[in-house]
Amino acid sequence: MIIAKWLKIPTITTFNTYFSHPDWVKAVGWFLPGWMGNLMWFWDRIFCNLADQAIAPTQIVRDDLLAHGFRKDIHVISYGAAYTNTPPTETTAQLRERFDVVGTKNILFIGRLSFEKNIDQLIDALALLVQKDPSYRLILVGEGPYEQHLREKLKQLNLLSYTTFLGPQDHQTIVEQNLYRLGDVFVTCSKAETLGITVLESMLQKVPVICVPEKGYRDLVEDHKTGFFVEAGSATSLSETLQHLFTHPKDLQKVIQPAYEYALKTHSTEQVVEQFKTLYTATLANKENSAQLKGRQKEVNHTGTD
Repeated sequence: MIIAKWLKIPTITTFNTYFSHPDWVKAVGWFLPGWMGNLMWFWDRIFCNLADQAIAPTQIVRDDLLAHGFRKDIHVISYGAAYTNTPPTETTAQLRERFDVVGTKNILFIGRLSFEKNIDQLIDALALLVQKDPSYRLILVGEGPYEQHLREKLKQLNLLSYTTFLGPQDHQTIVEQNLYRLGDVFVTCSKAETLGITVLESMLQKVPVICVPEKGYRDLVEDHKTGFFVEAGSATSLSETLQHLFTHPKDLQKVIQPAYEYALKTHSTEQVVEQFKTLYTATLANKENSAQLKGRQKEVNHTGTD
């Protein structure tokens, strides 16, 4: 930012991560989460306010930034979500057979395995579910610093046999092979997301979504219309919702098409690229106009001095 200002290059910043959120503070091992959270808000605010333009990925995040003293002219532009219309080479049955998740009720999570993703809630819900029905399976796609903790917790709860770790998968592979089809439902319980790209990708791949009504998710999901909300931190809320949806598949299916249409219309790459192009063009034009105006002012001042 400093170098760009020195070189007089236009700058655009995006607010991508709630580093101020207590879950993020704990995830990176910082002490005094309240104090550190306030400090991160302070630095984020300075960085954002120095830029020529600032972007928030959802309206709810923009409102949050304004409430914390950020600039008033923040634009709302999604990051966009990748998808492909090209049919995958494998059928869903073949894909599930390849990863040995056939004949089970599959609960899918794709993302970084870290504290702030609140994967513990999924595991605690799984523990409640398998007590009544052993056909549930938790599928975790990704890697991260919290993986060892998750494995140890699953072992303590005797849930390793109900869980499949697929490890890190290239994003292009996830999209092109539509690995979201591994899940009958996609679940994420993170409370600190500015947007939630995996939620949008699930919608675009026509896999129903369950998440918590926190931060950016509240802008993406309309409860029981484009997805389902469960109480944050509550294994009971999640397990009861999953049990109901798997025993009432029509309720699960009815959100798929509305969610797909919403994500395609509002968050597809094509839509987002056009919005960014418009903002970039306007930013460059404003910078050029400002430079020309300053040049004219210098000429006037010089003439007046003469």
